[in-house]
Amino acid sequence: MPSKLVADLIDRWYGPQVNGTIEFRDLVAACLRPDHYVLDLGCGRGREETDFRARCAFVAGCDYSDSVRQNSFISAGIRGNAYKLPFKNHVFDVVVMDYVMEHLEFPDRCALELVRVLKADGLLFFRTPNFYHYVTLIAHFTPQSFHRFVVRRLAGADEVDAFETFYRVNTSRDVTEVFTQVGLRPREIRMVEKEPYYLTFALPAFLLGYGYERLVNKFDRLAAVRSNIFGSFTKTVETSAADSRHMLEVDYIQSSAARQL
Repeated sequence: MPSKLVADLIDRWYGPQVNGTIEFRDLVAACLRPDHYVLDLGCGRGREETDFRARCAFVAGCDYSDSVRQNSFISAGIRGNAYKLPFKNHVFDVVVMDYVMEHLEFPDRCALELVRVLKADGLLFFRTPNFYHYVTLIAHFTPQSFHRFVVRRLAGADEVDAFETFYRVNTSRDVTEVFTQVGLRPREIRMVEKEPYYLTFALPAFLLGYGYERLVNKFDRLAAVRSNIFGSFTKTVETSAADSRHMLEVDYIQSSAARQL
């Protein structure tokens, strides 16, 4: 928890601003319709700020861990694997991945599954850390035990919430490459830097983070080193026509993986 002085500075400098979670929620909510079926992939326990149930017909939550059973912000939840989603073809209008892609060991396999479960003209929204930001670089070069400590210290969460990270699709270029290869068309890639939450444990660290935030937000040419990537992609009609090819690729990848076990 931040000290009173740091908390006061956060309130003074960032209080009037929309935080990253609300900005991401608004990005998604602007495209939701009352008849939409939404998949919240990697939803975990969920959070009230990104509760989309009032804006659409149904929100299915899917997560690898049992935490999905504790999520009270979805219509229904199920345990599942991002590389083999437990859903039929073409059932969702929107897929949301909030801080999930950094945990994908095989992002190309997940991308194929997203194409499979999305309807024609379906939308994918994601928020993920930018690999070139100082927080992500520190996380990449430190052990998992350190990540668990940070999660417990800053978020008050259990160790189980600190999942292993791979950062294999955490630049704007990599994101675009992985999703366009399976036929998803980019709508928007937004580089976002908000309050330095991870540095609120000490005043000097927070002040350094504050200076960094102001610098990278002042100059567009520094957007590549902002903390998060917000993105959205569309499944086109042409992609839908090619679904059979993608399904053959999925079957091939899964059978090949099974032979290696």
